[in-house]
Amino acid sequence: MNIFAKIPISITTYIKLCAIEGVSHLWFIKAILLCYLLTPILQLLREKSLYITILLLVSGILYFILICRFQDLFSWIWLYALGYYFPLLELKIRKILVVVYLLITLLLTYFSLLELHERLIINLWHYYGGLFFCFSGIIVLRYITSKVKFPYVIKILDKYSFYIYITHHIYLLGPFSIKPFISNISLCFLSEIVLILISVAIFDILMKNCEKIIYFIEKNIIHHI
Repeated sequence: MNIFAKIPISITTYIKLCAIEGVSHLWFIKAILLCYLLTPILQLLREKSLYITILLLVSGILYFILICRFQDLFSWIWLYALGYYFPLLELKIRKILVVVYLLITLLLTYFSLLELHERLIINLWHYYGGLFFCFSGIIVLRYITSKVKFPYVIKILDKYSFYIYITHHIYLLGPFSIKPFISNISLCFLSEIVLILISVAIFDILMKNCEKIIYFIEKNIIHHI
């Protein structure tokens, strides 16, 4: 279930108001925008990173105990803030936090394997495990990218991967899906790739000229309203 589906300020709701469906996979953009808006406040508190980190950890634990879930807007912003302050901590403190995190993950894994069927333990292990694999993946990918020289094709895909992600869904399952019109699977797949690539090219052009477009809209449209 899309956890932001009923929130009026979600990007999904805005796009649906424009009569464009098939964008439920963009729910995370609202969380990203809110994190960006929060960043200047986080920057003002950089010198108090240790105290803010402690406050975040305590608030996160209390929130989970009271709500018994960690998969909502508060959670994403909480993780962003924690990730922002973590590199600012002293190396010794960071090592201690990492060791504590790994120990808690191992303990939760052990208790979950005992099949106690305690909802709190199962949920906590689920979220902790997810974070653990995310962090591990980031570390592994960082190591690989620092050691391996990737082919030019991979670099291109990496450069435009976000554009591919945000546009692919409307051609696969959205209102512009061509599946109902093309019965041949291979041809349908090829056509979807072409449409996605065209969309990526349009996005790339728009982003490169974003400032010019904003200036044009402000000068020629907004000023005349």
